[in-house]
Amino acid sequence: MILSGRQELDAFRKKHPDSRKALDQWQMAIEKGVFKDFVELKAAFPSVDYVKGSPFTVFDIRGNNYRLAVVIVYRENRCIIERVMTHDDYVRWSRNL
Repeated sequence: MILSGRQELDAFRKKHPDSRKALDQWQMAIEKGVFKDFVELKAAFPSVDYVKGSPFTVFDIRGNNYRLAVVIVYRENRCIIERVMTHDDYVRWSRNL
């Protein structure tokens, strides 16, 4: 997939160094992957969730310590990073969806 918003990942890695390895693995898997729909994405990332009623797909990162909210445009093979958050930040963010 084409990944947009790498600066969000870079900033988060600097702020939360313990997320680096997990985010690097996620980024590599996303950039190498081609997913035609959510079913294929879920097969590759079993803990991924689609947030009903929103454009967001959310990945659990590092054992659910962090969350990564993205918008995926399957027909363009594009993944757009919206936010990288701690779990607590995700809980607050998701209340506003």
